[in-house]
Amino acid sequence: DWQFGEVWRVNPESNLLTYLEAYQSVSADLANFVSASRQFTFACGVGLPGRVWKSRRPAWISDLAVDINFLRRSLAAKAGLRSAFGFPILLGDETFGVLVFFSRETRDPDEDLLQMMASIGSQIGQFIERQQALDAVGESEVRNRAILESALDSIITIDHRGVIVEFNPAAEKTFGYKRADAVGKQMANLIIPPALRDNHYRGLARYIAAGEGPILDKRLELMAMRADGTEIPIELAISRIGIGGPPMFTGYIRDITQRRQAEEEIHRLKERLEAENVYLRSEVSGVHRYGEMTGKSEGIKKVLEQVQRVAPTDMTVLILGETGTGKELVARLVHEKSGRRERPLVKVNCSALPGELIESELFGHERGAFTGAVSKQVGRFELADGGTIFLDEVGELPLRLQSKLLRVLQEGEFERLGSGKTIKVDARVIAATNRNLSEAAQRGRYRADLYYRLNVYPIEIPPLRERRGDVGLLAQIFLEEAGRRLGKRFGKIPNEMIEALRAYSWPGNVRELDNVIGRAAVISTAPTLQLPDGWNKAPVNGMSFNASKIVPGTVMVHGESPESVPTLEQFERTRILEVLHQTNWRIEGPKGAALILGLHPNTLRSRMNKLAIMRPAKASILA
Repeated sequence: DWQFGEVWRVNPESNLLTYLEAYQSVSADLANFVSASRQFTFACGVGLPGRVWKSRRPAWISDLAVDINFLRRSLAAKAGLRSAFGFPILLGDETFGVLVFFSRETRDPDEDLLQMMASIGSQIGQFIERQQALDAVGESEVRNRAILESALDSIITIDHRGVIVEFNPAAEKTFGYKRADAVGKQMANLIIPPALRDNHYRGLARYIAAGEGPILDKRLELMAMRADGTEIPIELAISRIGIGGPPMFTGYIRDITQRRQAEEEIHRLKERLEAENVYLRSEVSGVHRYGEMTGKSEGIKKVLEQVQRVAPTDMTVLILGETGTGKELVARLVHEKSGRRERPLVKVNCSALPGELIESELFGHERGAFTGAVSKQVGRFELADGGTIFLDEVGELPLRLQSKLLRVLQEGEFERLGSGKTIKVDARVIAATNRNLSEAAQRGRYRADLYYRLNVYPIEIPPLRERRGDVGLLAQIFLEEAGRRLGKRFGKIPNEMIEALRAYSWPGNVRELDNVIGRAAVISTAPTLQLPDGWNKAPVNGMSFNASKIVPGTVMVHGESPESVPTLEQFERTRILEVLHQTNWRIEGPKGAALILGLHPNTLRSRMNKLAIMRPAKASILA
């Protein structure tokens, strides 16, 4: 508590600070201090008031007894005063006076208090001319009113019963009550939410009974209530006014709604960055073989021209093409050539998860939003804020989610599952599908308005059978990649083999070609490439094969899906296991698996380790 305050006024005739007014608790020691202080005058720069006058800035003395520039040290010691601070009353370029407050406790400088009082002092100056016109009887009351009216923060004073006795203009603005309607009313009924009122009454009764309270002279953050019933977050500091008689309490209140909103936004961004970090780590850990799209055919040249044209814009792109034609590669090229390339490209496969989970994947969820939602999750659209989201297989999105996606495309906003709070994002949308969405929309299987929103700039990728001139170039690139992975060196693919590859229809498109060449690299002994048996016995007329039934050298079975073409690693693992069984798990030597596979024994061991190939418990690897 600050037990004593005084006001010093600049006398324009003598150009000295003279004693004007005192505020004190009932105490004989303080009365003597006031009486003696009235005899003092201070020149500019002398004593605490003079220093404040000269610097036009607040000043703080933590220990009056050791400050040689404080001229009233002996008087302060007799009065039991240990600390003091002063601040100027300013009007433009002039200093009209200085306010000084004293405490019986040793107090370290409080920068927030000094800053607040400096602001108040500057505003008080604007009322000095009016105060000088008032008679001496009403001068003290009017000065206090000026402080209250000029304060930017809400100031509310209550008596020992909790009844409001002061309600400044800032409080009127913050809480929506006129001063005349607030004064004389129980504060708890006006601005304290019902859930907190019992705590207020208990705290007030405790202070009255014990003379102390846990929240005095502390800054608290809690909720308050406006006249219209809405609750707002506030920062509150409460001090006791002790001038004899029943205690009174003044609350200094600041509406921190904007600060809370900023903190929530920072928290949301932190969550997004953490989720983005997890997503990017998973992307890095995956195997991606993306680069420039390769080809010399007219169809590919047209695709690349379209990419160059649309990439710099924020236009929505719809990529059309059969399975395996490279739709994701085109999406990545559009992103990498756009102004959003510094932000991530976030991928979502709309057919990989059931409807309930794909909604959570796209838009996120709050904890407890559904069974199994044990923690909050940031959705992919939030991750893509400022970047690009790639919606693969967008034609498989359930109808009930299509309206939510349409809203994001139109308004850029959505809500997480289990939350009513709207989140706004700025994400470019690139979608891909192998379905005829126009026909699906006409038949009512796909929302027509969503189709039109997605089909702003379509890019159609031709199937490999329509760009046979690119087959040889692609096959050579895939062979070099597979050779590097396997530690083998192959020569140029023979022309007759290229012609055989071009003659095939490639229902699985580029992906199928990649897997055939990869499988050939596994079973071949470098530098000669040998195509696997049955590589061109894939189905025609819409029929295909099942990867789970394939081992090297077998013919693929009709009636199964081209999406299930085995990966290079699957073929490689199968081939290595096949040869190891043939050699009874012997790796080195003239009859070892390494020689048959055309690999160095150490390279073979490394590949076995990477592919998690373990010898059976009863077998042994002979070196």
